Amino acid sequence: MGNFKRTVILVSATESDRAYLLASSDFLLDPRRLTVALSRAKRKMILVASRSIFSVFSPDEEVFLNSQLWKNLLLRACTTSLWEGERSGIRIQAWGGNADMI
Repeated sequence: MGNFKRTVILVSATESDRAYLLASSDFLLDPRRLTVALSRAKRKMILVASRSIFSVFSPDEEVFLNSQLWKNLLLRACTTSLWEGERSGIRIQAWGGNADMI
């Protein structure tokens, strides 16, 4: 097996359609995807995500628990507001944090 570690990992979680997110949650919210991304980063992981990823709610227990992983990532790792503004009529927030805190 080779070394799959990379200095920086970019993760995209930009699905904003709540219905599609719930319908595809088995893949999109799969905790193994997030674990692999986190474990591959040597120094930094950059996450580009839609707010819907962090606000999804489902009565399905597995979907609910998987969405909690994303919410915990946001709450624990993204503690410093870096930038806030608007682009093409869409409100954008950039958050960061110290990886040592995770």
